[in-house]
This record gives sequence, C-alpha cells and structure tokens, in this order.
Amino acid sequence: MTTNTAESRPSVSPWILATGACSVVTLIASFMPWAHAGPYEVSGINNDGQITLFLSAVAVLMAIWGSGLTGIRNWPAVSLGVMVACMAIIAAIGVADVSNVQDISIPGLDRLFDVEVSIGLWLILIAGIVGTITGLVAMVAWVRGRDQSPG
Repeated sequence: MTTNTAESRPSVSPWILATGACSVVTLIASFMPWAHAGPYEVSGINNDGQITLFLSAVAVLMAIWGSGLTGIRNWPAVSLGVMVACMAIIAAIGVADVSNVQDISIPGLDRLFDVEVSIGLWLILIAGIVGTITGLVAMVAWVRGRDQSPG
C-alpha cells in the first residue's frame, strides 16, 4: 500500500479553481467594452486588453496545471506564484485604467459625451483583485499543508 503525500495535504484546489475562474473572467473581459462615450464603445483589446488577455491566458494555464486537472502536479508553488503575479498585474491595470478612463480618447465624441467605464473594465478590476486574493490564500494553504505533511 502506497501513501500519496498529496492526499495528506489539505486541498488547495478550490482556491486554485477560484483563481482560475477569475482568470477566465478577465480573459473574456479583455474583449469586452472598457469605456463608452454615449452610444460608442472602446473595446479592451484595442488598448491594455492585449496585456490582460496574455496574462489571463497564462493564469488559466497555471490554474489547470496547478489544480492537477492534467494529472501532473509538479511545482505547485511555481504555478501558484505565476497565477498570483498575473492576477496582481491585471488588477493593477484595472486600477490604473479605471482611474484614467477620462484620458481615453474617442475621436470627435469625447467633446460631445463624457467617457465612462464600461462592464469589461469593471470585470477586469474586480476579477483581478479577487483572483489575487484567492491566489494568495491558495499559496498560504499550500505552504501550511506542506509544513504539516509527514516526512
């Protein structure tokens, strides 16, 4: 009878999956409208959404790898660290873009309408912050589980 040390650790899968879900939300939100002026919208993919799209894709891959869904669960600290870093950068982009939304230029329309934040940017901000927090909780749970494992 063999004992798997991964089974003796507390499961961090719910936290990894929560972070992965947040990264899927930011992946989708990268394509959504980030700002609007009257009836006209600016998609995130035209600006910083390209960065959040890349970081979200990396975070999704790390969530899949770190959760063990592939059957391989090597270096969970690396996958967790990369996920948290990606989500923290996404959250920072969200904070910066929400605070600078008035700087977004929609030629000819910014004089007629106020430029306002749209749903995509709000999702980037919220999912980035929540993903960072759940990723940090996953890291803490993994470290505590590793310290308590026999051997």
